[in-house]
Amino acid sequence: MKEKTIEQRLYHSYTLGCIIVILISLSVTLYYSLNWQRQSLDDTITSMAAVVADMPMVVSALEEGGGSEELTAYLDMILDVTDRLDIVTVCDRESRRIYHPEKERIGERFIGDDEGPILEGEAPYITEGMGTLGYQRRAFQAVRNQDGTIIGFVMASVLTESIRQMRNQILLIYGIVGLMLLGVGAGLARHNMNYLKRLLMGYQPEEFITKYVERSEVLDALDEGIFAVNPKGEVILMNQSARTMLGLERGRTVEGEPLKDLYPKTRLLETMRTGQPEYNVNMVLNGNHIVSNRIPIWENNRIAGAISIFRDRTEVLKMAEELTGARDMLDTLRAFNHEFMNKLHVILGYLQLGETDTAMEYISNTTLLSSQAVKEVSAQITVSHLSALIIGKMMRANEMGIHLALKNGSHCARENLMFPVDVYVTIIGNLLENAMEELNAHDYPVKDVELGLYCEYDCTVITCEDTGGGIPEELRKQVFLRGVSTKGKGRGTGLPLIKDLADRYHGEITVDTEAGEGTCITVSFTRTEEEETDVSCDDCGG
Repeated sequence: MKEKTIEQRLYHSYTLGCIIVILISLSVTLYYSLNWQRQSLDDTITSMAAVVADMPMVVSALEEGGGSEELTAYLDMILDVTDRLDIVTVCDRESRRIYHPEKERIGERFIGDDEGPILEGEAPYITEGMGTLGYQRRAFQAVRNQDGTIIGFVMASVLTESIRQMRNQILLIYGIVGLMLLGVGAGLARHNMNYLKRLLMGYQPEEFITKYVERSEVLDALDEGIFAVNPKGEVILMNQSARTMLGLERGRTVEGEPLKDLYPKTRLLETMRTGQPEYNVNMVLNGNHIVSNRIPIWENNRIAGAISIFRDRTEVLKMAEELTGARDMLDTLRAFNHEFMNKLHVILGYLQLGETDTAMEYISNTTLLSSQAVKEVSAQITVSHLSALIIGKMMRANEMGIHLALKNGSHCARENLMFPVDVYVTIIGNLLENAMEELNAHDYPVKDVELGLYCEYDCTVITCEDTGGGIPEELRKQVFLRGVSTKGKGRGTGLPLIKDLADRYHGEITVDTEAGEGTCITVSFTRTEEEETDVSCDDCGG
């Protein structure tokens, strides 16, 4: 047989539960209803027998030895107005009827043979037996004269058929009510199943479970760490990569736990509070370089939680360093080769002119770039591709007649990088290029550029100072807009690009410029992640 689905099992279980509850409820109430009906009938026939036995006209009729028309008419009226009473019989001590609903039965002997105890003086009682009109439930009451002597008895009864009809009516009512309740229960069961299906977005529970398992396996297979929280800050999802990066043991159930207990320095709760997403945030987690995105989850115009997606970029950064460093080295070698060829041409010209002494003097006084400068840059900037970039810019500046130097105290080590190396390359490269182009475009008496690079664990400061003509006052507020430049149309992309990177990584840019004196641009970044140690930025330099 085909195995039932979870939906079918739930529906059948709910329906069966409704049926059991309804049957138990109806059985209990029916039991008490039938007992109440029986007790009510017994009270009715007992009371009626007592009332008739105490009637003076009944006592008189029995003392006179026969009935009267007045008694017959009165008792007939009682039977007519009492719908729960079928028979009333009045008999003398010889059990001869002096009243019966069927007049032809008057004068005949009482049938049933259960009147003896009442004539012998016993208390009123109820029996069941066969009478003239059929099987009955009847109550007996003795009739006494003024002396207290028993002179007869009264029997009031209800036919068993009447009792059966009343019980059938009760059963019919209970049956109808039971069917209605079953219908309501089945409707509620179906409604709940439909509601469950809507909650499961139209999927059957088995399909939803399958999809949940599949997606969990997919999430656990991702290299990116993912975890999400509800508005209370409790974890509702965390894949295996996130557990590994957070240092949690494998297989630990974290759903429902406060994120603060698992990751005390998280800023995801702050993102959920502000409702502002954060992208490409660099941080160091357990010694690894992490790039994180924090995104609030919106539902019906309210924040229903937040999700964090982060990637371990330690290995990628190492590879990028090697590749970028190699590229910058090539650029530096090209610059060396270019300058070397230029100087060889000068030497060749002197030799062709026969000015051998001048050529020798030129060779003695000329160097491509002082070895001391290269050593200083390499010692202070230990990130290979950054040092290569700076040396290459120094070579190019030397060709332009510009003196480019690294400020004293500059330092940068790979472990102190706050974000990908390409960001440093873009910022430093554009700052130096802008300064060199400004100095090369005009005939300034002094053409100096100083670069400062200070990298600490919790802050980074990059400064570039030149001896150019400064930024015109009318352009100072627009210098970070694309297309705005002192160099003419088609330029104005370097500083806007630096501004974009500063905004992305929560940095600040300050510009100090004076006409005819030069410009100093400072780009600074401070690590705002709570998970970082509190290190003062006083030693960042600059």
